[in-house]
Amino acid sequence: MRTLVTGAAGFIGSHLSRKLVQDGHEVVGIDNFDPYYSEKLKKLNLRELKKFKKFQFANIDITNLKDLEKIMKGIDLVYHLAARPGVMPSFFVPEVYHRNNVVGTFNVLFVARNTGVKKVLFCSSSSVYGQAVYLPMDENHPLNANSPYGVTKIIAEKYCLIFDTIYKLPVNIVRLFSVYGPSQRPDLSIAEWTEDIFKRKKVIARRGLEQTRSYTYIDDTVDGIVAAMNADFHGEIINIGSPVRIPVKLVVNKLIELSGIGNVKIEVHKRPDEDRLDTHANIRKAKRLLHWKPKTKIDEGLKNYVEWRKKNRKLF
Repeated sequence: MRTLVTGAAGFIGSHLSRKLVQDGHEVVGIDNFDPYYSEKLKKLNLRELKKFKKFQFANIDITNLKDLEKIMKGIDLVYHLAARPGVMPSFFVPEVYHRNNVVGTFNVLFVARNTGVKKVLFCSSSSVYGQAVYLPMDENHPLNANSPYGVTKIIAEKYCLIFDTIYKLPVNIVRLFSVYGPSQRPDLSIAEWTEDIFKRKKVIARRGLEQTRSYTYIDDTVDGIVAAMNADFHGEIINIGSPVRIPVKLVVNKLIELSGIGNVKIEVHKRPDEDRLDTHANIRKAKRLLHWKPKTKIDEGLKNYVEWRKKNRKLF
């Protein structure tokens, strides 16, 4: 299969691209190097991917229809991950999030339909649920997104379902929960806490420590994404996340332990009202339809991340 991965230089996109080429797919990756965070990390991801003969890369913005039309000719499958990430920053520049996440997704779907793509897999987010009404959150949980980022993901999902039902472009949607692991974005909490430990010998809990999260290791996440693409159905929305609800305080203490740095202090700030208190993935549907469940325990996943961070200190 000739496969397109949007957002291929990013955290999840680069891991997914590596998995696909290792499985024998010809992969075309695109990314626009959005300045949301430093290009250094994305370029490191690409440097690793370019070692594979079956991987090609193009610097393309998904808001540009003409460029998408050129790159998507002859593509069989599209994994759509490209988006402006980040919940809290979305409050300050909502127009940027709408353009990238809504218009960009519409463009990907529109061009995919017109160029004969066989199937699209869209990566959404648990942010569409907002503050939990009940736990664990299943796919029928109310969509109470309380950020522009979450709202853009809801709209993008709606477009995916319209293209699936009305325009007959097969699409599946996965909602991802708190993905972490080597090469993760520097703005994600685990990366921020690790950076604090190594540079300040102090963890700054900028959003408090009372939350719980369904932390999901990157390799498990990628396996779930691929399973949703390979499934013999379409038009479904499926949670991909850890069914284990983990206190963020436990994660902070584990990172301190793994760092090997003694006397690390913890400075706790007040949790912003906009930040979700809890996420907890109900993955019964993923188990039933995809035969998928995560394999990596939090201790192992955090160890892998800290070891990667130590090897790549020059990036930070």
